[in-house]
Amino acid sequence: MRNLKIIIIILIPTLGFSQKNKTYNTWAEAKQTPELVYKLNLSNDSSINEIPREINILHNLEKLAVEKKGITSIPSTIGECLRLKELYLMENRISTLPKTIGNLKSLETLHLRSNNLSSLPNSIGNLSNLRGLYLSENQLTYLPEEIGNLRFLEGIRLDENQLTTIPVQIGELKNMHTFVALKNNLVSLPESFYRLSELKYLDLSDNELANIDGIQQLIKLDILNLDNNKITTLPNGIFNLVRLEKLNLSNNDLSSVKLEFTNWVKLEELHLENNNIQTIPESIGHLLELSRLYLQGNPIEQLPDTLTNLKKLNWLNLSDTQVNQFDIDKLKSQLPGLGVTTRGK
Repeated sequence: MRNLKIIIIILIPTLGFSQKNKTYNTWAEAKQTPELVYKLNLSNDSSINEIPREINILHNLEKLAVEKKGITSIPSTIGECLRLKELYLMENRISTLPKTIGNLKSLETLHLRSNNLSSLPNSIGNLSNLRGLYLSENQLTYLPEEIGNLRFLEGIRLDENQLTTIPVQIGELKNMHTFVALKNNLVSLPESFYRLSELKYLDLSDNELANIDGIQQLIKLDILNLDNNKITTLPNGIFNLVRLEKLNLSNNDLSSVKLEFTNWVKLEELHLENNNIQTIPESIGHLLELSRLYLQGNPIEQLPDTLTNLKKLNWLNLSDTQVNQFDIDKLKSQLPGLGVTTRGK
């Protein structure tokens, strides 16, 4: 009898764990035992074309996915799912969010990629536990100031919207390590942006940025992408971003820029293509971890001798430059593992 009691004690938590990991895939099944539903995926439920208003009967719901269903709205009753931690609504036609979304204080992940959102409710700032916010491929023209209340936010994706500015309150997001806003219409960044001291991944490519003064303050950056902007000068301090592993400055208007590569000792990939750079400095020889270098589309006539120091360099693009074949062959003889492309010359 004593052994039987031990078995019961072990089984009860095991059953509970199993139930929490079960994913319900139809609304009909979920509403039969609402108190047992922790995870619900209605993406393949052909019987519904909107999120049911009765979603609030699922008091224990922690994860909800309704993807690629063409849904146009979210019922206000979603705000009563107070235990919800993950919400996935990608690739729908949602144009507005209910104000009640701000009631989801337990929410940690909100995926709304590829919808029709043109604005966010101010209540978005009430999502006090949000870690990841994914808003790519919408029609957002601005972000509410309340975005600055999301103090635990670690990553945000805003690519392919219509943003022209970022609110100054963005500087309050001290835990942010990933910020992606490529393919917008950003012309400047607020000074407060450069207070995001934990930022490691920053992609602002395909915007209208001309001035990036302050970026040197983001000393934890590993990856920086500024491709296809209107940058003509680099702040001196950018060369003190000693953690950089990948840097993309291609398709700007860098010309008489003093390039000083001494401190980028961890850099593995460097894109400088399609600028107006005429000279590569000898200091490039300090980039001992560099494996890929893109210089195509610049009026470069000569390569520095220190390139031979880069023993890990395995790819060099010199298309549409003025570097002669003799110098290229000489470099390849000294770096046997190097692949060079001169297509377009």
